[in-house]
Amino acid sequence: ERIRFFKFITQNIKPDIAIFIDGLNDFYFYQIPDRSNYSNRLELASDFKISYILKKFISKFNTVKLLFYFLNKNVEDLYFRYKASEAELNKTLNRLVVNREIIGTYCKHSQIDCIFVTQPVPTFAYDNRQRPIKVEPKDLRGAINCKIGYELLEAYYSKNKMINHIDLSMLKSEEPMYVDSFHYSAKMNHLIAKELACYIRNLE
Repeated sequence: ERIRFFKFITQNIKPDIAIFIDGLNDFYFYQIPDRSNYSNRLELASDFKISYILKKFISKFNTVKLLFYFLNKNVEDLYFRYKASEAELNKTLNRLVVNREIIGTYCKHSQIDCIFVTQPVPTFAYDNRQRPIKVEPKDLRGAINCKIGYELLEAYYSKNKMINHIDLSMLKSEEPMYVDSFHYSAKMNHLIAKELACYIRNLE
């Protein structure tokens, strides 16, 4: 999002307000240096990795899928590690905070109102047993990192106040809050929009 924002700026597209909603993906994709869904594919294209190919190939077998189903695990666990270590989460926290500081400094200099939102996630301050359709722990995948990641983020902002930061991690709505493992329901989106609208009105 930092790169995309500055692409707009270098194209002389200057917004009045820039809103950044962060949290889930930051701790889901915890690898430092930055990685994405395409990183393994790019590595494979540039550097022949037999271990990755074998694991990916084995994961396609129905017997392997069935085994992982009974183990209540994702078959992707064969070639991707969802759970981050504490050291990795601290690096991820630093990445998020520094990205916000870089953007915030530029926006202040250029008189752009920027708002940084810590979004609600299903693994922090939310009881997944409230869902109308059961979600297994394995369905939450990399979002499991948000539990500790958000605790680290909360501790950081308790010591380092950020005036343009809105913490919506505790925001609740009447069920359902999610339409699947991660994505908000229309009701939840409406509540988030109301919080943002209220904040923006106070800026005027």
